[in-house]
Amino acid sequence: MRTQITYKGFEKQDKKTLKTLINEKFVDLEKKLGSLSDGDVSIRGTLEKNIKHKLFRFGATLHLPHKTIAAEEEGENVTEVVSKTFSELDRQAQKHKSRLKKEHLWKRVSRRKKLKSKVFEALSVADQSVISNSENWFDSIKSQLDDFANSTPKCNFSIHAALR
Repeated sequence: MRTQITYKGFEKQDKKTLKTLINEKFVDLEKKLGSLSDGDVSIRGTLEKNIKHKLFRFGATLHLPHKTIAAEEEGENVTEVVSKTFSELDRQAQKHKSRLKKEHLWKRVSRRKKLKSKVFEALSVADQSVISNSENWFDSIKSQLDDFANSTPKCNFSIHAALR
């Protein structure tokens, strides 16, 4: 994995400690990427220190095969900012990995079935009987609709055609 980090507004001693922190995060991210890190993967970032507002800003872009992921965080604690940025990069990389595996296609079907069964279980017994009896209701009024259609000869509307 190729890395390129630019430090703005930091002293040399601070840069060394930040480099070790960022390298640790890179190693963790590389482990989580797994097979994606085998290809041409690089990361670029800028860590800035704003003296006037006492804020730190870290923006990083992770270049993966077929995808570029970016994350940026800002805060008062530099370690929190770096950690949040890498966690966001990790989250987006995991989402990209699942897309490559096409998990969105095969996970949804089982999830929908589970949700449908949970909703049906959550309905009261009366609601379940109404749902199952709705077909019987149409059968019960069909004869009355047929009588109505036969009693009005001017009506060109066919009940049988509408119910089919």
